[in-house]
Amino acid sequence: MKALVIYDSTGIIYNIIYGREDIPEGLESSAIILEIPADMRLLSIDVTDPKNPKPIFDVQPGTAVAMLKEEMASNKADTDASISMLTETMDSLLTDFIPSILAGSEETETPPAENVQTTDK
Repeated sequence: MKALVIYDSTGIIYNIIYGREDIPEGLESSAIILEIPADMRLLSIDVTDPKNPKPIFDVQPGTAVAMLKEEMASNKADTDASISMLTETMDSLLTDFIPSILAGSEETETPPAENVQTTDK
């Protein structure tokens, strides 16, 4: 949407009138018609060249919904990383640790040959 921006000789903005597309008589040297993008914020007017004033924009801070979406995405990434780490730990337990424990317990269940009693008839 177009807007009439009224500023002083240092570039400080005093008023923005949205929907206005003409500069009132007498304000030609201290007003400009601009298209202000929805995601931008008008900070000031660069008046280093008074005959060619230029807008100085900044990125509009996020809305509450946008900030929540960013936080949710960050939380999801953290959760995904935790799940991945837990999956790797479980895989390691299942493939390395548990089989070695079971192999160790099988050895202790089988009596050594010298302790085996045989009956000779």
